[in-house]
Amino acid sequence: SHRLEVAPPVPVAGTKVVRTDLSRSVEFDAEVRPYQEINLHPKVAGFVKEMLVDIGDRVRAGQLLATLEVPELQNDIQRAVAAHDATHLTYTRLVSVDKAGANLIAQQDLDDARAKDQVTEADVDKLNAMLAYTQITAPFAGVITKREADPGALIPGGTANSQTTPMLRLSENDRLRLVFPVSVSYVAQIHVGQAVQVHIQSPARSFPGSISRFARQVDTATRTMDVEVDVPNPDLTLVPGQYASVAVELERHNQILAVPLAAVSRKETATVYVVDPQH
Repeated sequence: SHRLEVAPPVPVAGTKVVRTDLSRSVEFDAEVRPYQEINLHPKVAGFVKEMLVDIGDRVRAGQLLATLEVPELQNDIQRAVAAHDATHLTYTRLVSVDKAGANLIAQQDLDDARAKDQVTEADVDKLNAMLAYTQITAPFAGVITKREADPGALIPGGTANSQTTPMLRLSENDRLRLVFPVSVSYVAQIHVGQAVQVHIQSPARSFPGSISRFARQVDTATRTMDVEVDVPNPDLTLVPGQYASVAVELERHNQILAVPLAAVSRKETATVYVVDPQH
């Protein structure tokens, strides 16, 4: 007779199934940028009379930053005011004569006098507007991050689109934008309000945040989409131009049954072995 050989039991490691919170994150490289930033150009050409700020200065919205001097502008305003006074006096005299009756004033003369009065008034308004342009003010609160002119320098007039060097650069740094490109494979999983963890290398600090906005378009050249996280920076500890890493939480499941990955067999289908009371 043949005896059936029974192999001795093989000991295996086991673990308890527990409920826990599980999440999956992916990390992206990010750049710190000002929340908004502009170059300040004067609209009129002139000499810098006063430069009231320097780099690193914090300024409030509407604060006077610099003044220009346009030597011929005051003379032009005085001549324009004198011309307007003369035309306005002529027009008011003709109106009062016309109101006296007897058809002494032709309607054409009244119309011509009114037109001249309006033209000279417009000239005064235009020159006063140019005078206001000699006051360079801050359109929003921020920090002066560049200064390119000193008192006495001749500054050409122009807009920010011109090739002229700006007088000043103003950056809103008390809140910042963390900008990072997300590869196309993750784009569908990005949404506003999504939790992120930000890590800054220098000074070393980590803090939670959330996605504030994203481009909603993939750049065809890089196959990525820009995503932004707003970061409060009231003490100006963080500086634009720094690099950071942002861990974006793509998936989260709370209080679910969890086992270690080592306990899952992945040969054909994901399988686990459950040990019964008889082991």
